[in-house]
Amino acid sequence: MSEVHEFLRGRAETAARSYPWAFAGRGDEVSRILALSRNLPPEGASSQTLLIQGPPGSGKTSLLIHAQRMLDENRGWGTAPCHVETPPDTRQAVSEIYGYIAEKLAGAQPTAILDTTQRTTKGRAGVSGLASAERAVIRTSPPATFARAASIAAWHRATGRDGKGWGPERRMIVFLDETQGVKPDSPAAELLRDLHTQRRIPVLLVCAGLSNTAMHLGRADLSRIENVLTLGGLSMEDAQDCANRTLRQALEHGVRGTQGDVDTWGERIARASDGWPRHLHTYLQATWEALAKMVAPDLSKADMDAVIASGDAERRIYYRRRVALSGCPSHILRETHRRIYAAGEAGDGPVYERALRDTIADAMSQAPERELRDWEERFPTLDDGIDSMLRAGVLSTDHTGAYCSPIPSLTQFILSSGDPG
Repeated sequence: MSEVHEFLRGRAETAARSYPWAFAGRGDEVSRILALSRNLPPEGASSQTLLIQGPPGSGKTSLLIHAQRMLDENRGWGTAPCHVETPPDTRQAVSEIYGYIAEKLAGAQPTAILDTTQRTTKGRAGVSGLASAERAVIRTSPPATFARAASIAAWHRATGRDGKGWGPERRMIVFLDETQGVKPDSPAAELLRDLHTQRRIPVLLVCAGLSNTAMHLGRADLSRIENVLTLGGLSMEDAQDCANRTLRQALEHGVRGTQGDVDTWGERIARASDGWPRHLHTYLQATWEALAKMVAPDLSKADMDAVIASGDAERRIYYRRRVALSGCPSHILRETHRRIYAAGEAGDGPVYERALRDTIADAMSQAPERELRDWEERFPTLDDGIDSMLRAGVLSTDHTGAYCSPIPSLTQFILSSGDPG
């Protein structure tokens, strides 16, 4: 296998949740994170927690990783990142997070590297008054452990570092992904409540999760989060920039083509994707697969229509999977999206909670008996059904709290399918 074919095959096998090949857009979101990080306790504002929410495939994880890389590459900013991929499920895991914060902010020993510290002293030991030789006495003690932000501040003060300010990393941003999974009274919930309300150490908490995350955090007693960003699709300009820069990487690895070819392919892929990050990945993946099958990979000679058709097919599979995960019967799902479509096209007004509940109730009253029974068996309450749709990404909320379709083409798919699942 040639080097260029190896590159293309590796790209074609890259999972959708991986870091994007070229990060584009989200400049306002990154700026918001950095701005909040500059106004932290003890001197600055407390409860600066930022919630980034959006449906599956909107690029939440990519945004967190991008922000983390920016901080890693610009150490002069004095802000250290801590990226936690999933909510910690044990107190030990929470303690390790606090330990990492203490290491970066206060210079505490990294517990993951050093299990114990040893202090060697010299003493005289004897038995029944007989003289003895000098021997070494080794006292072993564990490194400091931390269970709350306050314990880090107390250790910082007790070790005499308080008057010298914080360490080289003057601030920290804790990025917590998949936050919709936080359960009430869990170690993760305790961690989030502490970091959200503490006033003693310079830490910003950034949570990312699905469109139902704010509700789940409220159940875990984490309320009054004032800073909320809702991710949607990229602009066509940003989507094409992402596609163009990714395609140029292919040329750098030996794929034949010109800048004109890159622009043509990038524009078509961006348009086909609706600017949705997950779909951008899908169409680019189809591009890699088509090029990998060519003896001499060449953008100018590859069949663009076939690539787009392949991406379309994969996209429909993705939609069916989302619908199936929602567990929502076809009639009820179609009527919900019909109301959402009418809100956007006919100007019927935003679909807030009352309107959504009324729409689902009307759909249930007209649903076939089999579908109604299916809904009632799956969902004990209406809230459970709505939560399942949000979690599966067949329903979302916008920045005003109105319910909407994550992607226009998803609504088109659901309305045009006899049985979208």
